[in-house]
Amino acid sequence: MKQKPLLLWGVAILLLASYVAILFRTIADNEHNIQVEIYQNWKDHYIVSTKEGAFVNTGTTKQTALSEAQGYGMVITTLAAEKGFATQDDFNALYTYYTHYQIGKGNHLMQWRQSQTKNKWQSDSLHNATDGDLDIAYSLIKASKLWPKSKHDYADAARNLLADIKQYNYNATTGFLTVGDWATVDQKASTILRPSDIMPAYFSDFYHFTKDPFWDE
Repeated sequence: MKQKPLLLWGVAILLLASYVAILFRTIADNEHNIQVEIYQNWKDHYIVSTKEGAFVNTGTTKQTALSEAQGYGMVITTLAAEKGFATQDDFNALYTYYTHYQIGKGNHLMQWRQSQTKNKWQSDSLHNATDGDLDIAYSLIKASKLWPKSKHDYADAARNLLADIKQYNYNATTGFLTVGDWATVDQKASTILRPSDIMPAYFSDFYHFTKDPFWDE
């Protein structure tokens, strides 16, 4: 008779453990499904495909591409790819657009803004926004690890971009990054400090990626 209560307790504990396991699995599945849904909604509402690749639309009445949004989009896509619900093609579309709107040959910074001007989609600024290029560089490093056998050399692209950020977006007097290449050559604007250009976690990754002590200062 004493064994019966022990048996019942054992069954109860087993059922409780099974219930808890199912509960945690359900929560995990729901969290994953929510993340997939959020990413897909973002992609459907904000990613615009063109013959030049894809850009993140920041406009409401008029489609507008900004380098900051492009950087966010490329980072978001690599994070989604790590979880299995974005693809290399998704990233490549954004990457291709970035390469199309670099400032110039030998300058890998992204032109800040594009929109429909005079019946043509084009840049209305040939300068960059530092925080946008920092995000793009970070996403390229992540992409080089996600897709090491890609036909695109993301690692080399990241190195080139980081070298140009260092060259065109740095004030040696203050020891800080400027808000853009236009500010670097402006005596007053070169001292402007923007929080979004200070990314310690990024700088640490940049240092370990490039081994350049500049990013560890």
